[in-house]
Amino acid sequence: MVILYGSFVTPFVIMCSIPVALIGALLALALTGQTFNLLSAIALVMLLGLVAKNGILLIDYANTLRKRGLTSGEAILTAGGTRLRPIVMTTAAMVFGMLPLALGLTEGAETRRSMESC
Repeated sequence: MVILYGSFVTPFVIMCSIPVALIGALLALALTGQTFNLLSAIALVMLLGLVAKNGILLIDYANTLRKRGLTSGEAILTAGGTRLRPIVMTTAAMVFGMLPLALGLTEGAETRRSMESC
């Protein structure tokens, strides 16, 4: 990513969003009383990939706007407003696609639950 963006700072900015997502996921597991199991780990990997992709979308467009002459603050605000819709659409598609699995509405969902919730 350093070569892609030509900066050592940009990949770190993208990676700073990952701990926030990790904290939110672990907090959601604690609030719902679920354990950290294999399916939780798979969902966490998907979440971290989604968060990193969203960060890349924002940073890439903000860098493009900065090259066009906008200041850093203006570029961040404009990129956030412009890229909000694609980010919400991809996130909503992933959430609604995984909702039946998360709620256990499919057949055989008992096998995906932790032993404590039975």
